[in-house]
Amino acid sequence: MSLQSKVLIVVFALCCAHANANTPITSPDDLSPRAEHKRATRLITHFLANYHYKKPPLDDALSEKIFDRYIEMLDPTKSYLLQSDIDEFYKHRPLIDDYLRHSDLQPIYDVYVRYRERVEGRIAKAIALLGQSFDFTREETFTFDRKESEWAATNEALDELWRKRVKNDTLSLQLAGKEREE
Repeated sequence: MSLQSKVLIVVFALCCAHANANTPITSPDDLSPRAEHKRATRLITHFLANYHYKKPPLDDALSEKIFDRYIEMLDPTKSYLLQSDIDEFYKHRPLIDDYLRHSDLQPIYDVYVRYRERVEGRIAKAIALLGQSFDFTREETFTFDRKESEWAATNEALDELWRKRVKNDTLSLQLAGKEREE
């Protein structure tokens, strides 16, 4: 596992609420860095700078890699965030190293909170779509692997992507002989 991946996993872990089977889902309004996250960040950056065998520089280049992997981990199918979100977050790309060095995790949390808001909105829309009937005679395609796709520019474009996704899932269920309620 590369150093960038390790750092990204740690940052990602710090940004996500601690969860187990008995922990309620934290609302996006309540997501913010806690003291233990800041202490962990200080320890991690200290160990990377002083004890890692490669002594990787925590600089803008590493920051950009961490940012790119963080966004990719959050929304690998480009199904939740909009291009405007990515444009807004882009200002953080060269600054992640500074945030980590100063244990300032709020900007990273802000990105995660937006992602969570988008996910909750998409879930609500997908559930609403389940009440519709779909025209399976209409010829259209749904791209599963969206890694190379562009980010949706508008909510309407994302709505269309999700309409196709739910339609595809509905068709898959029907072909498997299952009902939507199952």
